[in-house]
Amino acid sequence: MLIANTHSRNNVVKSKRLNDTLRDKDQQVSKDLEEIEQVFRRISQLQDKLNALHDQLQSVHVYDEHIAQTEQALITLNSQVKQAAEESRALIAQTQAHYQTKQNLLPSDIGQEFTALELLAERVQVTMETKEKDFKRAKTVRTEYLAGVDEIQRWLMQAEVQVQERTLEPTQMKELLQRINHEIGTIYERFTLVKTNGQLIIENSRNSEEKTLVQTTIDQLAAQLAQVRGWLDEKKQAVGDSLDAWTRFMNLYQIVMSWVADKRTFIDQTIELRTLPEARNKLNDYAAAVKSIKPIVKHLSEMDKELEHIGQVTTVGDLKDKLQQAEDAKIAVEAVLLERNSLLQEACEEWDQCERKIKDIRQWHEKTKQTLDSSPQLKKPLRDQLGYCEKTLADINVQKTKLRLSIEKLEVHFRNGMGGDPRLSENVDDLVRLLDGLGDVVKAKSQSLEQTLSQIDVYQQQMQTLRQRIIQEEQQLRLVMAPTYLPHDRERALAEQQACRERVKNLHSKITARNERIKLLIHRGTPDDAKLEI
Repeated sequence: MLIANTHSRNNVVKSKRLNDTLRDKDQQVSKDLEEIEQVFRRISQLQDKLNALHDQLQSVHVYDEHIAQTEQALITLNSQVKQAAEESRALIAQTQAHYQTKQNLLPSDIGQEFTALELLAERVQVTMETKEKDFKRAKTVRTEYLAGVDEIQRWLMQAEVQVQERTLEPTQMKELLQRINHEIGTIYERFTLVKTNGQLIIENSRNSEEKTLVQTTIDQLAAQLAQVRGWLDEKKQAVGDSLDAWTRFMNLYQIVMSWVADKRTFIDQTIELRTLPEARNKLNDYAAAVKSIKPIVKHLSEMDKELEHIGQVTTVGDLKDKLQQAEDAKIAVEAVLLERNSLLQEACEEWDQCERKIKDIRQWHEKTKQTLDSSPQLKKPLRDQLGYCEKTLADINVQKTKLRLSIEKLEVHFRNGMGGDPRLSENVDDLVRLLDGLGDVVKAKSQSLEQTLSQIDVYQQQMQTLRQRIIQEEQQLRLVMAPTYLPHDRERALAEQQACRERVKNLHSKITARNERIKLLIHRGTPDDAKLEI
């Protein structure tokens, strides 16, 4: 009986232990299942997060015109992708460490999910890297496109000003054109890159307005480059002609100055007349020298034409001063030659010619006086009128000198016992007073013409300045008319365009006013009391 009770108690203890063991195992299984479910839930969450990030990456348009926003979105997504990938790695590492601590194997289904999670994270990271590379490429395309357009537009503005530059001498202008011609090759290479990048933007942009703007900009740049190239070709031809004109001018200048030097040496020779044949021989020499003036006058006229031709393309430099120097030297030598030629002619004349000379001079005086105010004379160009006045002043001095020398010569003869005529000196004195009076009139007229021509030069210089300002305003107008100028504020752009047009119109009006004033000065032949100012 005792043995049976003992056996019964042992069974109860074993049963209790078994129940406790089963209960512990059941709790452990429940706990393990809960852990597995938590892992699966976490994997699902990370997969959803990675898939959502992948969808967001796919929706990013790298060629969107809002570069900064796109870049910021990619930075944010990159941070989120890195965080999700790190969370995935952390979950896998923690789970594996947990099972290793319990010396259990990682459940196969969890391992499979971890593998899928790793692949998904890698796919999203690859997509992220690809998207960043695509954005970097797109950003580079846009940046290079905008930088290229800006560089080409700035070069076009500079080139347009330089091609139309008129303040340089032909040689300097030729060097400038050669530099521009060299630059235009680089600019066309830049333009090719702009077209390539612009085409990429057009092909990838989703904004139709932007596509139109890019295409319009490329077309305008192509047209402007072609226009500058055309200007460059025309200018090179014009500068070549100007260089030829410069060379011809200098050759003519050397001819004139050599003539002046030769004639100065000639007129520096002392005139000693011992016999009438000597006088006539010297007269022949001076007659030949006077005759040589005519081709010199033609050379000076040709120099003036060459100067005008050069001035239409480039600056004339010191050529204007050289022309003035040559004209002054010619006038000075001419005056001496004419005067001495006249004196020699008088010295060779006989006594019976003296009266006729007085008569001729009186007739000349009347004719000159009438010619000064005659209608044909007043219709001539002002410079011709001024030249006539200067020549008349020189002729007056010549005539006075002729009279003085003639009477002195006769008086010498008179003192030598040839007799004399008191009326002759009176006639000469009276005629000298008439010539002096005519000289005063001519001097006054000459001064008036010089002032008038000076005013015309001032107005022409003002017109040149106004034309330069028109070029600047027209450049500004083309700038504000460009589609890229204030594209988001067209009302302001239109206002600036209108303002530019008004300024151009006003400058044209000023040029017209000066043209009319010049015509009036040329017609009237007298200067204005009040000058036009810019």
